[in-house]
Amino acid sequence: MIQKVSFILAISLSILLISNEVMSQNITPDMIEKAKAAGVSQQQIDAALKQQQQGNAPSTVVAKPRVNTSSIDRNSRADSIYATQLKETGRAVEDSAKKLMVFGREIFKQKNLTFTPNFNLATPKSYRIGPGDDLMINVYGASEDNIQQKVSADGKIVIPTLGPVSLSGLSIEGAESKLRSAMSKIYGGLNSGSTHLTLSLRNIRSIKVNIVGEVVVPGTYTLPSLATLFNALYMAGGINDIGSLRSVKVYRGTKLVGDLDVYDYLLNGQFGSNVRLEDNDMIVVSPYQSLVSLTGAVKRSRIFELKKGETLNDAIRFAGGFKADAYSQNVLVKRSNGRQYEIHTIENADFPKFKLQDGDSVGVGVVVKTFANKLEIRGAVYRPGIYAHNEKIATVKQLIDKAEGVRGDAFLTRAQITRVLPDSSKQMVAVDLYALLNNKTGDIELQNKDVLYVPSIYDLQRDFRISINGAVSNPKSYDYKKDMTVEDLIVMAGGLKYDASLKRIEVARRIRDPYSLTPTEKTAEIFEFDINSDLTISSGAKSFVLQPFDVVTVRTSPGYEKQQSVTLKGEIVFGGDFVLSSKNQRISDVVKNAGGVTPQAYIKGARLSRKMTFDDSLRVINMLKITANNKRDSVDFKKLDLGSEYYVGINLAEALKNPGSEADVILKDGDVINVPQFNNTVKISGAVLYPNTVSFSSSYSLKDYVSMAGGYGDGAKKRKAFVIYMNGMAARKKWLSSPRIEPGCEIVIPNKPNRKGTSAGEILGYTTSVASIAAMMATFYNVFK
Repeated sequence: MIQKVSFILAISLSILLISNEVMSQNITPDMIEKAKAAGVSQQQIDAALKQQQQGNAPSTVVAKPRVNTSSIDRNSRADSIYATQLKETGRAVEDSAKKLMVFGREIFKQKNLTFTPNFNLATPKSYRIGPGDDLMINVYGASEDNIQQKVSADGKIVIPTLGPVSLSGLSIEGAESKLRSAMSKIYGGLNSGSTHLTLSLRNIRSIKVNIVGEVVVPGTYTLPSLATLFNALYMAGGINDIGSLRSVKVYRGTKLVGDLDVYDYLLNGQFGSNVRLEDNDMIVVSPYQSLVSLTGAVKRSRIFELKKGETLNDAIRFAGGFKADAYSQNVLVKRSNGRQYEIHTIENADFPKFKLQDGDSVGVGVVVKTFANKLEIRGAVYRPGIYAHNEKIATVKQLIDKAEGVRGDAFLTRAQITRVLPDSSKQMVAVDLYALLNNKTGDIELQNKDVLYVPSIYDLQRDFRISINGAVSNPKSYDYKKDMTVEDLIVMAGGLKYDASLKRIEVARRIRDPYSLTPTEKTAEIFEFDINSDLTISSGAKSFVLQPFDVVTVRTSPGYEKQQSVTLKGEIVFGGDFVLSSKNQRISDVVKNAGGVTPQAYIKGARLSRKMTFDDSLRVINMLKITANNKRDSVDFKKLDLGSEYYVGINLAEALKNPGSEADVILKDGDVINVPQFNNTVKISGAVLYPNTVSFSSSYSLKDYVSMAGGYGDGAKKRKAFVIYMNGMAARKKWLSSPRIEPGCEIVIPNKPNRKGTSAGEILGYTTSVASIAAMMATFYNVFK
């Protein structure tokens, strides 16, 4: 054992001295003596000292405790070294975290897990006092005194009136006993018990710890004297990719004082091997012995480090055991034999004996997702679901009894069993439940995975609907219910509307004869009857019951009409909205009811605008479609905005003069009659050089007004000029006469359509046609000459 420790220490010190892991000031004579004792040659030591004197070795990492202590070096150089090497450690940790983590290594890479020593705890009685510790001696009782002393470099403190007392190397408990004995010369009560003495740490010292081997950042670290092995490993960035978590050794001089197994701490909570470090302790992290991976149905799928002699059973324990759905009868191990991979199937009984090797991969499968004793019942039973197939539930009748029987809507004559055959195909077995439940036939044995379906009579009628439309509040389709009447359906539809007719209820019924062999010309059967205001059907149809797919129609009463109104605007004595009292009311009637027109009214310019109905819009669109192929006069009706109203040309003066005449237009709901004031202007627009509005003069002709707009423009269709009057009528220019010009009218000069040049294809077509006609004429000439 001593030879093994000496060998490890020799290798470790050689790494420290030769690989420049420590500063020159950290290699003390004591360390050199230990290195010589461990087998390091003088030539190696001299070479390492020479390199360090040349300044080639990296700086020592300083782990600064979060306490107020004067024993820790706080100069700017130490701060700089601390910041620089802490960044290097952080970068190394981040690079390592990017790889697949071995179980246990992540505890040193958690940002929120620092393993910082707890300085708020009472001073441990086993704590060894050393140079730099700041001690507090409390004397109380018959005598009282407080003495603060720092342990000097030679391990002593000075007690006033007593002199120096050596405490270095003693535990707190031992130092307290020694001080009590020494200070009893000053305080006599310490012997009699009337005076008491306690010793505690006021500020702790710092220690130097060497970390070598397989850590992320090996080196020498300055730590608080309360630091433990975990604190040191954390400051070194944790174990690297080839380091061992199962055996982290701590040497004090040439003696092994600790051997940490991180798995004991993680899995068993054993913290005893986490030794508290002392000055110049050596921490050695060796490479791992073997890594194996566990994947599949285990609670912790990871890579695990195993010690020599540990088995598959230990690896499964490290993985937290099997999951609930794991197939634990055997596992699959993939192993390299040096040339290729081979597979081992390990039975459950061999788990404690099978030793894993480095690089082994263990796969744990899951149980087959099937059932060994499953029965299921669905449909019209009180407790459908899954049941166990056993000696108590082995037949159809036993399964129905377990499901608490069939419901009243069950369709008993045709139940079904879906059965899975050995070749995984499915078989349908028909069951007459009515005969079975009445003991008219024998019970049927069930098999594993059988599914018994008891249909409901409503499942077979799932799509039965019934409809109502017309003058009801919610006309739509409803679910059919047995013995439903027309009154029931009207109530479901929210009742009758105000305009419903009570004299015309229609029911249209499908023609259905399932036994017919010939087609029929009849498409529906119609029933008609009256209904009372209390929704009761007339006496002759009280027994009428609806059937599936019936369509009920409630007609609108022909004696119901909504109020219709028109609007009068402009120079009307009482303008506004007026309700039409009859369907044939005319303009003269409404104007008379409104008090007539005012003296300022220009009756010739009165105009009627009317709402465009759907039929009006459809008529205009159809007209535009008809003219779409006329290239000269076609209109792009897809881009045409028809608007919501149009103008009706009227002659209000003639209508008021001769009421009831053809000029007296019959009004419609929404009509707007606008009687303007006199307008003595004329507007000229269209293909003129300067569209303009000028004063009206009875002596001017159409040509005169066009001249006032600068004359005709290029492309003007002079012969097709027309005039739009204020009352909505229009007049077109004829061959030898022009339309009359009235105040407020608009003269419109149309444009000629753009002419396109004849293409080469058209010219060729014309030439071919002419040639064909010439050839035909020549043929006729030769025949008839």
